[in-house]
Amino acid sequence: MPQNIIIVTGLMILLSTGSVFGATEHFIQAEPESIGRSLTISVSKGNCIACHSIPAEKKIVSLANIGPPLIGIKQRFPLRTNLTKQIWDPTQANPNTIMPPFGKHKILTELEIKFIVDYLYTL
Repeated sequence: MPQNIIIVTGLMILLSTGSVFGATEHFIQAEPESIGRSLTISVSKGNCIACHSIPAEKKIVSLANIGPPLIGIKQRFPLRTNLTKQIWDPTQANPNTIMPPFGKHKILTELEIKFIVDYLYTL
């Protein structure tokens, strides 16, 4: 059964596992994929659609073509850890990339990157 997650700006999050994580966004009773989707399109967080299009999401309009379209993620990144590493610090795989190192530069937390990966794996 999926866990309901509550994140409140500036406070802490307590999951049913008893783990506590720092929170930076405001989400109420959302599934991880839904939180990931919100982070993906959030201008103040992931903002993935600034560089990537998401063709499967008709409600997300982006003319971006700097990065590859976010499609076929499971085929392109069969191991979730590789996608997580790509978001955390893409310069490890490509030192010349213009993709920001979201984790390394603390733009996104580990938990936020996990949520984004959860969402991207639905595409």
